[in-house]
Amino acid sequence: MTDNTPMSPEEHKKTISTKEALFFGWDAFKETYRIFIPALLITIGLSFMVSFLEEEKVGDTLMIIAGVLGTIAQIIIGLGLVKVSLRTVDGERVVFDDIFSVTHLFFSYLGASLLYSLIVFGGFLLLIIPGIIWTVTYWLFQYTLVDREKGVFDALRSAKEASTGVRWELAGFMFVSGVINIAGILAFGVGLLVSLPVTMLATAYVYRSLTIRVSDAEKESVKKRILEEVPTAV
Repeated sequence: MTDNTPMSPEEHKKTISTKEALFFGWDAFKETYRIFIPALLITIGLSFMVSFLEEEKVGDTLMIIAGVLGTIAQIIIGLGLVKVSLRTVDGERVVFDDIFSVTHLFFSYLGASLLYSLIVFGGFLLLIIPGIIWTVTYWLFQYTLVDREKGVFDALRSAKEASTGVRWELAGFMFVSGVINIAGILAFGVGLLVSLPVTMLATAYVYRSLTIRVSDAEKESVKKRILEEVPTAV
């Protein structure tokens, strides 16, 4: 079993290849679309349901209940897709039920997300630049939370460790991923069914490349195996 303990700078010089990550994301999506697309359609359906209830003026109480339940479901599905992405990068078999394997992290995610938002907001109050830096620094917290299943502070601390030394490269990857998802929105929104899974899988690839404890030679071998033998989703 691979040891996913973060490496020190002396053990391995961390690097990020946006092109490599996105190519992986595309190749992996072609093997896992049976999981990603239905899951995303569910989240879209939930959004339409809330909008429909608003138009029908069903009452404030029902609207609040529907909105809360819809948000909870969307968060759970989002965390589940992060889990699917990580398992795919690790070369493990993935199934649709994996989406519901991290429901126990729901409250930890709420706490980490709130703290992340406060950190970024505080940074932007400090003349914008710190906000940009901290946005990048802690951006991978969802992946550290799902991967290690630890607490709020551990998730953010691990995200900071993962981004140390590669924040410019990570910012570049974030920018390109954002552009791809904007393009997905412009494609009548339907493009998000492709762009979101591709960028999520690419992000998982980046996260693993920053945290996995392997030699450069082993990393190249693992990468080649993943790209050639991504497990077929069922």
